[in-house]
Amino acid sequence: MRIEINPERLTSKTKVYSFMKEILDLPENYTKNLNSLFDCLCEVEDETTFVFTRKTLKEMCEDEYSYRTFMVLTKAAEGNPNLHVRFEMGEDQSTD
Repeated sequence: MRIEINPERLTSKTKVYSFMKEILDLPENYTKNLNSLFDCLCEVEDETTFVFTRKTLKEMCEDEYSYRTFMVLTKAAEGNPNLHVRFEMGEDQSTD
């Protein structure tokens, strides 16, 4: 599964939970916090790729909760061979 990240969907606990619930089959014990999200991501069994563009990453770094969510995604991908983080230039190929 390929998931293109929209940083506006990751700016609060409620938004992250809603987004992740839409795209992943989160278990009932998911407690709507980043530690629980990490645990769930480490158990993803289907090939899943989170895709970030330069613009998306820049926006996420400007929002604390988005940045923390990004860090959780990348850390979980380090330990789960089914989970991947991919960076693409996309439409925002500027070098600013």
